[in-house]
Amino acid sequence: MVNSTSTKSTDMPYSTKHLSRFQLASLIRLGDLYIPGTEKLPCFSKSKCLQHLDVVMDGLHPDDIAGVRLLLVALRFVPKFMLRKLMSMMDHHEQYPEWVACPLRLVNLAFKGLVMSLYYSGLPVEGNQLPGVLEQIGYQLHCEMDSAIEEQSSAPSV
Repeated sequence: MVNSTSTKSTDMPYSTKHLSRFQLASLIRLGDLYIPGTEKLPCFSKSKCLQHLDVVMDGLHPDDIAGVRLLLVALRFVPKFMLRKLMSMMDHHEQYPEWVACPLRLVNLAFKGLVMSLYYSGLPVEGNQLPGVLEQIGYQLHCEMDSAIEEQSSAPSV
């Protein structure tokens, strides 16, 4: 378990029941490669979305959590240029034979899914004075009942 309030990469500022410090550092590194940030949007590590890591990972099957942990340990030793190449391979998996493409798709789903789910979750972030990512990109979910459905529900049943 990680328990720290520092912002140094060696002292993780987040606490999680699912990942070790080492694994969390690997996820942050990977997240910043997926989401490096722009002038308007923060990078993955600066978004403070990791506050919700346990919420997202609580929904995973224990075998999936074990797989993510193992891969995060392995990826911690991989240089960034090789991680970028791996990410490119995952994005272009269709160019590879199926025995290579299948694991690439699964790893891509695991890590990109985890990073994107955290970053774009819309969950409130403690201590963040800036608008959330969804507000910054102008995303607003608006649902209205379709008028045809409304008419059907108000019509008397036969």
